[in-house]
Amino acid sequence: MTDARARVEAWLAARPWLGPVAAWAAVLALVAWSAWHRWALLTASPHPVGIDGYFYPLQVRALLERGELAYPAAPLTFYLMAAVAQVTDPITAAKLVAAGAGALVAVPAFLVGRRLGGTLAGLVAATLAVTSGGSFYLSLEFVK
Repeated sequence: MTDARARVEAWLAARPWLGPVAAWAAVLALVAWSAWHRWALLTASPHPVGIDGYFYPLQVRALLERGELAYPAAPLTFYLMAAVAQVTDPITAAKLVAAGAGALVAVPAFLVGRRLGGTLAGLVAATLAVTSGGSFYLSLEFVK
């Protein structure tokens, strides 16, 4: 048993890049998982959801039709949604961008957790971030 463990440790020591690659693969898997679940929640209704659900598609449609926003607002999100709306419709684009961008909360959570407590702490922080109710709330209520 000790000989097998020594071989595994030697194999891992010869590949120092394997740990960071595995950690980032886990973070990307968390992002994909979270985006899928956010998308499933957002598409439970064919209509926009949330407080300002119709505001985002309205702004995207104005960008597509007139090249400018209908109401003054910070345009980055709307430009991202308009790019996606080129192949879908404004409502679907808003939901897709909200699901994808909301899921990306795992990346800064991982980076902060890794900085404060190592790779395992970063993975725990990323997991907590993508599974938290507040994180899902932002995708459902304000950023779509």
